[in-house]
Amino acid sequence: MVRRGSPRLSFHHFNKVASRFIIGKGNEEFCAYTNRPKTLADNRNYAFNEVKRLKVQQEWEETLTLPDGQTKYYLWRMYPVLSDKGGLEIVIGYGVDITERKKIEDQLKIAKQEADRSSMSKDIFLTNMSHEIRTPLNAIMGLGKLLSKSDLNSVQKNYLNGIESASSNLLGIINDLLDFSKIEAGKISLEEISFSLETIAKQVVSVLMHKAEERGLSIHVDVDPKIAPVVIGDPFRVNQIFMNMVSNAIKFTEKGSVYLKAFMLEQANEFQKVLVMIEDTGVGIKEEYLENIFDKFTQEDETVVRKFGGTGLGMSITKQLIELMGGTISVFSKKNVGTTISLTFNFRIGTSRVFEKKKTIKNDTANINGKRILLVEDNNLNRLLAYTILTEYGAIILEAENGLQAIERMKKEPFDLILMDIQMPVMDGLQATKIIRSEISQTIPVLALTANAIKGKENQFLDAGMNDFIFKPYNEMNLVTPIAKWLSAGDEVPAPDTEPPLPAQADFSGEATSNGQYYDLSKLMAMGRNDIEFIKKMLRLFVTETPPALTSLVEAYKTGDMASVKYLAHRMKPSINSLGIHTLQDDILKIEGISERTAANDKMINKLITVIYKVIEGLKAEYKL
Repeated sequence: MVRRGSPRLSFHHFNKVASRFIIGKGNEEFCAYTNRPKTLADNRNYAFNEVKRLKVQQEWEETLTLPDGQTKYYLWRMYPVLSDKGGLEIVIGYGVDITERKKIEDQLKIAKQEADRSSMSKDIFLTNMSHEIRTPLNAIMGLGKLLSKSDLNSVQKNYLNGIESASSNLLGIINDLLDFSKIEAGKISLEEISFSLETIAKQVVSVLMHKAEERGLSIHVDVDPKIAPVVIGDPFRVNQIFMNMVSNAIKFTEKGSVYLKAFMLEQANEFQKVLVMIEDTGVGIKEEYLENIFDKFTQEDETVVRKFGGTGLGMSITKQLIELMGGTISVFSKKNVGTTISLTFNFRIGTSRVFEKKKTIKNDTANINGKRILLVEDNNLNRLLAYTILTEYGAIILEAENGLQAIERMKKEPFDLILMDIQMPVMDGLQATKIIRSEISQTIPVLALTANAIKGKENQFLDAGMNDFIFKPYNEMNLVTPIAKWLSAGDEVPAPDTEPPLPAQADFSGEATSNGQYYDLSKLMAMGRNDIEFIKKMLRLFVTETPPALTSLVEAYKTGDMASVKYLAHRMKPSINSLGIHTLQDDILKIEGISERTAANDKMINKLITVIYKVIEGLKAEYKL
């Protein structure tokens, strides 16, 4: 320490003192530890030489074992002290005991590992719970709906109404718990799909109309004509929010009315800000409770819980979903007067051409008649439910109780479509579908029947080669509509363009194989065990089915429907890989990730179309297809 008034210590004086007591002596002369490993001295010597050579600070950690067996951790630093001319005067080094810090870091690592394991266990639990509850619930609700079509007396109808009401409430609780868990885990992802906000609003009111009339309420919907006819967002979550809020309004209103109103607040560039209001004349909410209305697992008081039921999660889930969409939610209420919930959304404006395209695809359930459908499901009641529904439409239903049985049946007889449960004993649906795609058929529609409602699992189904998925519990139309769609896929798709339809041209000369073709069938040959009839069948399907899919992809790309582009590219990927179209294997992966139309993406789409047509021409010529 330098006392006040004492002369300043110069480098000369410092060096003189250092030369006597410090310079030239090793670290071991200033430390009490013994039996130090040689590597520690090497670390310091290396650092010292680096400081001298580079004239920059060096830093490293060391672990030392004391004579009493304790382990200590030190952070060492050496840094240069330079003269006015930039020359090295001395090197100063010091160590800091960081043993406590290391212990805390190790504890945090262990805690993180335990948290990760807990999160994984939670996901597994939710997946299994979803499957185990939804599977029997699917049978209860489905068979109940079928029973309602039969002749019942008034007492039986009342009993059945009780069953349907209880099962619907149970499904609502399950959905709330799953949504809450997914949001908490950060696993909610939002779609970017074209839809009509007016259609969703009117559908919600239509679905809940009967519920409102039962309570003697009037229910109304009013949508501002200034709102774009097509907006882009997540229609499933918007529908969920509307259903949740309007259902609550009906539940907490004993007399009067419920309104669902939507207004266009402002428009800027390609976006519209929309205000949606749900108004009721119900019991209202106490002012002091409004501060906690979005808390989880809370309701106004125990009386509300006993009288109206519910998990207390609806408002919390709605708020988090709205905020994920970039919107807001606010609540105004007065006890015994009513409640108004205001929601704001920011939607990108879409184009009606997307809807026009979708209308060209048949969903006529008449085409189910006479089709052979393989139903792969391990639950007897769910097989009975699907069998009963589909046979009413004239389908020929054959059954398998697991994936292995399904594969054995498919090898012996033809089918038009497969309904594949996911979780089954012996062999699950994903494994079975992968085998079907690699050994039996790449084109037969395979639709997943799944009770797993965890968002994000859908990609697993598509990656395994499935075409679509039907969530349990499903009603009659939820089951029949996708089946009709896939049985008629391509029936009304226009003929493909003979030239690339986009302006930017791609240059990919020299990317053909050594025989001048753009395909290599060695993988397909191995897959088909060199069975030429099987090979020709697969090639013929590629030649006939790929051009319509290309046309759909291009139209979706032109209209900005990138979700459809991704989906169609995903469906083409297995065929491109199986036919060894190597020049497209990287491009098809990139096309799956396209988010907007650009000149570079135009070239990539053109390349896809041109190469596919060159492959088709080559296959027709070589195999006389």
